[in-house]
Amino acid sequence: MEGPSASTETDATEFPPLFPEELWYEVLLRYGLYVGAVFQLVCILAVIVLPPLKEGPESLTGVNTSYFDKFSSRNFQNAMYRFSFST
Repeated sequence: MEGPSASTETDATEFPPLFPEELWYEVLLRYGLYVGAVFQLVCILAVIVLPPLKEGPESLTGVNTSYFDKFSSRNFQNAMYRFSFST
């Protein structure tokens, strides 16, 4: 007689494993998602923790605002008025 252990061995071989082995691209995708999540966390922490480079009106964008002053709403309205009569 074989005993009770023989029946459990045959039961285990009849069913597929509960978690099948991952393929190479599934492993690559999983670790790629981990790297992407860590990168996003680092970027969010950098926005929260790092101070601005310099203080003043240019510190938010880092762009000289005098260039954009010529595109103020008044100048834009004048340009659109002239454009409407030129066509």
